[in-house]
Amino acid sequence: MYEANEQFRESFDAELGDRWSKLVMFDPRAEHIVADSVREVMGVGASVIGDDEAIDWVVNPAKNKYMNDALNSWNMSPLMRTLNHAQYTFKKRMTHTGDSQEQRHRMTPGSKPLLRLTHTLRPDYMTPPVFEKNEEAMKVYTDVMNEMWSAKNKLIEMGVPAEFACYILPNAVMLRYTQSGSLLHFMHKWRLRSCFLAQLEIYNCSVDELMQVKEVHPLLGKYLGPPCFTRYQGGVGHVSSDRMKMIMGDSTNTHKSLDLATTEGPCPEGPRWCGINVWMNFPKTKRPF
Repeated sequence: MYEANEQFRESFDAELGDRWSKLVMFDPRAEHIVADSVREVMGVGASVIGDDEAIDWVVNPAKNKYMNDALNSWNMSPLMRTLNHAQYTFKKRMTHTGDSQEQRHRMTPGSKPLLRLTHTLRPDYMTPPVFEKNEEAMKVYTDVMNEMWSAKNKLIEMGVPAEFACYILPNAVMLRYTQSGSLLHFMHKWRLRSCFLAQLEIYNCSVDELMQVKEVHPLLGKYLGPPCFTRYQGGVGHVSSDRMKMIMGDSTNTHKSLDLATTEGPCPEGPRWCGINVWMNFPKTKRPF
């Protein structure tokens, strides 16, 4: 069993390469299908509204105010429900911790693994980058991981069923699975989890996914990003160019930055704003923490 599990892990990771999540299935005709369904909702033909314009009516926050809503009211809009016709499937690798975040997005289900059948003999876990920066912390972390796997293996050798022995494994244990959903529901996850306030692992996965969708479906993916980015495209939180230059030109001026966040910025988080003008340069803005 262990040999088969190791082979599965190696082949899965080789397919992912350096990605957190890999787009493995989509319909190349999705943009046309969505455009057709928009025309059906509006009762017009392709001679009146072309594909580009039809899609823009749905995804452009300057035209579709549902996109600027801080709440997820998208399913209430017949126009936005057209995005259900674009479906995506990803293969992904996440820790138990990251997967617990993913489970909150129940409209993008995945084929979650049974740990009692997929656990490995050798340690298989994620190391947070913060530990890699400290040699002493890294040693403590590695030693603890090794001890946990050794204890799990010993319990199984003693006759304890794997489904019970695996309870000793840490939240850092890696899970590998496939996830599918419609663009409408992935958009909800991506705008929440591509925010800098999101847990780092699900943030990395979400940005990886939305950037791949932008590549294969540029019309549908044009405005994908964190809520501040989408809302800014829709006119929420705009400030004059002179004022923006003043704020951006003095990153040490905390009072001006807070003023932008609490009274004029497009971030819907209010005082929980990350303090970075992500909407000005997404996706090039680097997450510093």
